[in-house]
Parts: sequence; C-alpha cells; structure tokens
Amino acid sequence: MSPHGQRERYLGVVFLSLTLLTQCQGLTTVDPGSRNNDVTTLIRIVSELTDRVQVLETARTNVQVEIDNLEDKTENLQRQLGKCKMEQNPLDEDFTPIPNIAGDKGNGANETKTNTKRTPDALTKVRGAQEMTGRERISGEKTDRVGILEGMVAFYARLTSNVNNVMVDYTIKFGTVVTNRGGGYNPTTGAFTCPQPGMYVFSWTTALGSTGMVETEITRNGISSGTGVIKSMHESGAKDTNMVLLELSLGDVVLIRVWYISSPSAITLWDHRTYFSGFLLR
Repeated sequence: MSPHGQRERYLGVVFLSLTLLTQCQGLTTVDPGSRNNDVTTLIRIVSELTDRVQVLETARTNVQVEIDNLEDKTENLQRQLGKCKMEQNPLDEDFTPIPNIAGDKGNGANETKTNTKRTPDALTKVRGAQEMTGRERISGEKTDRVGILEGMVAFYARLTSNVNNVMVDYTIKFGTVVTNRGGGYNPTTGAFTCPQPGMYVFSWTTALGSTGMVETEITRNGISSGTGVIKSMHESGAKDTNMVLLELSLGDVVLIRVWYISSPSAITLWDHRTYFSGFLLR
C-alpha cells in the first residue's frame, strides 16, 4: 500500500476512534471508572495513530524528493544522449571518395566510400576540402575541375581521329580528354607534366589501322623509359598495350612518341583505340 493510502486508512481509524469517544462520553449507564479507562485508551490510540501518520507523511515527502532527483538525472542523461547523437552524425555521413581509375571511360574515375573514423580536426579538413570549388582548366573543348581531394592526380585521353602517315619522332597527341584530375595532361602537346612528385603508373595502347610495324616509346624528360612494338599483317589492324612505373619529380614531362616505323606512307593510328593514361600511387 502506498504512503497516501496508509495515511487515509489511519485517518479513518482516528475518525472512528473519535466517534466512539463521543458516544462513550454521552452514555450515562456506563460506570464512570470504566468509561475513564476507555477514554484514556482511545486517547493513547489516537496519539499513536497520529505519530504513525506523521512518520508516513515524512516518508512520503522523502520519496517525493528522491523521485524529483531521479527525474532531474533522467533529463540530464537525455540531453547528454542527444548531444552524443549530434556529434556522431558527421562521423556517419562524412566519407572520403576514393577514385577507381579502372572505371568506365565515360564516367571517369568512379568513387567509393570508406568508413574510417575521424577526429574532429580531420572532419574539419574534409569538410573544407568538399566546400572548395576547385580550379578549372581548359583541355581543348573539355573543362575539367581539379579533384576534390587535394593531391589526387590521374588522367586518361585518346586520339580524336585517325593519324595518317606517321613519322619517326612523332609525338602522339591524345586530343580527347576523358579524365584529367590534377590538370597534369595537356592535349595540345600530348605531354603530361608532373604536378606532384611521387610514384606514377602509366599505360598506353597503340592501334594500327593498316599493315606494317610501329614501335612506340614513353619518355621522361626526353629519355626513353619503355617501348612497345605492334605489327599488323592485314588491313584490319592490330593493337598493343604497355605499362611502366616511373618515379617523377615536380615538373617532369612524360609523353608517347613514335620510335620506329616500317613504312611512313602506310602507317595509320586508329582514333579511339589509341589512348594514354596515368595516375599517382597513394
């Protein structure tokens, strides 16, 4: 039974005792000595009940104080929980896009998400990078924006049209730029100028649209760093792909040029089947 219910019960007993006391005082047939004893007993009972009621009232007050304290603690915990959720949301929503250089050519570098936990300072840096509008570079008729993530370098370009009557020492100019993160590739010259030192992977594919043999090379600052040979025995042509790993310094120039041909008047490089790409290893 709750303190309030006990209090009501004892008040009823007190009321009943007072009623009996009044009736006893009104009786004339009862022995006076016996009546005095009954009255004394009832007074003692009433006094005890009054004390019990006071004890219960004090207990009820103490319980109410504890309830109020618990409610205050609950509110504080709820506020702290809400604050923790607000601080946790940026960790769940902010992710770093990582390029996939082997993605679809039409879409450029695909992007995935990582769930790396970040400190508040790291979150501030990522948000600042995402709010950057970036610098715009013009590549022929294509405008590319520098990568959102600082330090990302990657490019992919291909021939715009067939190249006929190729000569020795001819620098292949890949005029159609699909991807140019970091702005290192120049379609006008066909050269990649290193915007950030590091280890780079380069790949180039040469496609012949005629019979004959062509040997191409990749050069760094005019010095050969790798070669590829393609030989076609029929008009349907052939294709050759090569890859190298080069450590570049800031400003180093890398390009693809023709090193040897079997017959200049008969050699044709196929348009979009001939391409050049590279990226910085992280």
